[in-house]
Amino acid sequence: MLRYLLLILLLPILFWLWNWFVRGITKVVLYIPYIKKKWDVLPNKRIIRKFILNTIFGLSIFLLLIFFKDLPWLMNEEDASMDGIMYLKQKFTSIKENKNISAFVFLDIDDNTYHAWGEPLFTPRNRLKNLIDAAVKSKARLILVDVDLSQATPVEKSQLHPNDQELKTYLSEYVTKCKTSQSDCPTIIFIRNFSVKSSTIPVIRAGFLEEVINEKSAPYLQWASAHFYQSEDKVIRRWSLWETACNNVQQPVVIPAIELLAMGVIKNCTTEIEQALQTFQPNNCSEQNTSKKPSDIQFCGMNISTNIRGVNQRIMYSMPWLVEDQAPSLPYIVYDEKDKPIVTIFSAQAYAESKPQTSLEPLTDNIVIIGGSYRDGGDIHLTPLDKIPGSLIIINAIHTLLEYNSIQSLSIIYQLIFIIVCIFIISYIRIKLNYIWNLVIVSIIIMVVIPLSIILFSHGIWLNLALPLVAVQLNEMLREHLQMN
Repeated sequence: MLRYLLLILLLPILFWLWNWFVRGITKVVLYIPYIKKKWDVLPNKRIIRKFILNTIFGLSIFLLLIFFKDLPWLMNEEDASMDGIMYLKQKFTSIKENKNISAFVFLDIDDNTYHAWGEPLFTPRNRLKNLIDAAVKSKARLILVDVDLSQATPVEKSQLHPNDQELKTYLSEYVTKCKTSQSDCPTIIFIRNFSVKSSTIPVIRAGFLEEVINEKSAPYLQWASAHFYQSEDKVIRRWSLWETACNNVQQPVVIPAIELLAMGVIKNCTTEIEQALQTFQPNNCSEQNTSKKPSDIQFCGMNISTNIRGVNQRIMYSMPWLVEDQAPSLPYIVYDEKDKPIVTIFSAQAYAESKPQTSLEPLTDNIVIIGGSYRDGGDIHLTPLDKIPGSLIIINAIHTLLEYNSIQSLSIIYQLIFIIVCIFIISYIRIKLNYIWNLVIVSIIIMVVIPLSIILFSHGIWLNLALPLVAVQLNEMLREHLQMN
C-alpha cells in the first residue's frame, strides 16, 4: 500500500523529470549530423516530434502500469471491461460448436417442483435418489449433484431418516454393481461443504454418506468443492479450482473443484489432477503450507496461473439464466451456432418419481447436473450475466475448461502495438482536427475495437483495453498538466 501511495504522490514529479530527460536526449540525437540532415527535410516535423514524444511517454506509463497491475483500481477496471465484453459476446454471438464437448442437462428443482414437494427444509433424499437413478439409467456421460448433503434429515429417533437411508443404500449398491459388472457406470460427483470455525483452514462437514463416498468408491462416487470466489461487489467472476481443508480425522487434504474434476473425468486425466494438487496440501491442520507455491500449475494439457486475481481464473460465461424476476418456463434449451442443444433445462419434477414421467433420452450421453433454482434455496448468485443459479455457474465453468482451458491475455507485444496506434491517432487528431471531429474519430475507434475484442474473446483471448486506454488517458492528462508539448 505504501508504494502505491508514493506512486500517486510522486507521479507528476517523476514524469516532469522523465520529460526533461527525454527532451534532452531528443535534442542531442537531432544534433547528430546524419540524423539532423534527414530530420530537416521531413514534412510535418511538429507532428512527428509530438508523436515520438507521446509514444515514449505513453509506453513508459503503460510499462509502469504493467508493473503496478495489481493495484485494486486497475484490477477493477479490467474486471469491468471484461464483464462488458462478456455481456456483449453473449448477446451478439453464438456458442461455438465443439463436437468433443457433451451437451449439458440441468434437472432443476425449480419453484414449481419445490412447492409440489411441500416446501421441505431439506431436499427429499428419496427424490434425489430417483433423479440420480434416472440419469444412471439414461446412461449419462457424467452426473453432478449440486445439493448439500452435509446434514442428515432431522428425525426424532437416533436412526437415519428413511429417505436418507434409501439414498445411502442406493449409492452403496451402485458402487458394488459397478465394480462387479462389466458395463460402464457414469461417475457421480457430490459437492463438499466446509466450516471455517476458528481454524485458518476450512474443515470438511462430514455427513451421513461418508461411509459410502470415500477412496474405495472412486471413480464411481467422488467428492468435489463447489466454492467460487466472490468479488467485493458480490459478483462471481472466478473459480477456485481446489480447496485446501482438513478432514474429520484432522488430516490435511486438497479437494478439487467440481468443474475441475468434471473436466478430468471427461478427459480421462483425474490422476494428473490429483498429483498436481498435492503441491497445495497444507503441512498440517493448524497452519497453511508455508512452502513456496508454484506460479502456475499444469495438468491435462493445461497451464493455469495460480494468481486468483489473474485472467486465467475467470469463468467465461456463455449461458445466462432464463428470465429475471419471474418463474422460468421449462423446458428451456440453449443452442450453439449449429442449432444443436448445448444446455437443456428441465424441471426436476418429471424425473423425481420412482418411474420417470417422461423420456430419459434427452439425458443420454450428456453431462447431467442436479440442482435447484427455487428461491428459498438461496442458490442464486450475481454474475457478469446478471443472476444465475449455482448449478448454471458450474455448467459455465465446466464449459470454460473444456472449450478454452482458461482465458488467456493478449500478448504484451500486441498490446504495445495497440497503444502506439492509439497514441498516434490521438496525437494526430488533436493537432489537425477540431473537438467535434476528435469525438467522431474516437467513437469510430471504439466501434472498431469492441467488435475486435468480442471476436478475440470468442476464442478465449482477452484484449485488455483497461491498461492501454488508462495509459493513453494518463499520458494526455500529464502532458497537458506539465505542458510537455
